[in-house]
Amino acid sequence: MKIIQIIKRLNNTELGKGNTHETYVRLNNDADGNLIFNNLNELEFVNKRNGKNIILTYTHGREQRFNGLGEFYRENDILAGDEVIFERKIFDDYEEYYIDFLKFSDNVVLQKTSSIGFEILKGDWSVLFEDVDELNNISIEYLGEFKKRSDSPNYTKYYDILIDKRSVLKKYKPNDMIEIKNNNGIISLLLINPCIIYEMDV
Repeated sequence: MKIIQIIKRLNNTELGKGNTHETYVRLNNDADGNLIFNNLNELEFVNKRNGKNIILTYTHGREQRFNGLGEFYRENDILAGDEVIFERKIFDDYEEYYIDFLKFSDNVVLQKTSSIGFEILKGDWSVLFEDVDELNNISIEYLGEFKKRSDSPNYTKYYDILIDKRSVLKKYKPNDMIEIKNNNGIISLLLINPCIIYEMDV
């Protein structure tokens, strides 16, 4: 048997919180959605948590997307920074398709959505810093509320991440997601790899 997995860390836009309110997974340009969909445009997946079936579609034009995830996101309270896992099991004479998720409750997830700064997608910074030495070298600075674009209907709160009181904003590309965690009183900052592919023979 062969198992193929595509694991995707989600942002707010994929969760339907953007202007279009569409719910989907967008794959990286170097990923191939056909590893899961096997040249089909529609597949039925089994939710590993409750056994329910969910029908998803695969589109691949300017972007590669797995579509139709709104109900799955809502039922499982999926938030930005959580992972959704697509799995294809290949047997000798048939295949099975599964969907699962992994939630993270002890982190703060930020995304560089503008040259202005980072947007907090998930998490409570003050809770993250409970029981942390005040001399810790990582901090977040509130910059203010700004529109992402001139035609944006809403204002977004922007922040900067400081290491030793120096901004790290210029080190990251647009749409990069950053995860900040408290590991037993030690604050760590990691660049999230938004899309991971596994292929295993078992």
